[in-house]
Amino acid sequence: MAGSSIEHIAKELGAKAEGAVGLVVSRLSEPATAAADHLALAMSEKYLPDLAKGQAKAAILAEGTDWRALGLEAAILIARRAMRWRVLRPSWIKGRILWQEFTPAR
Repeated sequence: MAGSSIEHIAKELGAKAEGAVGLVVSRLSEPATAAADHLALAMSEKYLPDLAKGQAKAAILAEGTDWRALGLEAAILIARRAMRWRVLRPSWIKGRILWQEFTPAR
């Protein structure tokens, strides 16, 4: 399975990784439809309940979120102040996730 580790993705994002940082994920997904090898994107509190509907073992969350209480094995935590302007765009090159950050046009 091609993919990237939680630790690698967190470093690329300049974010903090916790838990099983060696866990490899294959793609980014919405929490409710995430497979076990997907990285769920749940940076807003309104998406946290959807994590229970999916099978993700890891997620990108807002800093301060109790990822263990959500049943996750690992988390990438991003500061809330950075989430207001940061947009994550995953792209794939040779089976690896490359994360690009950009500021959307206003």
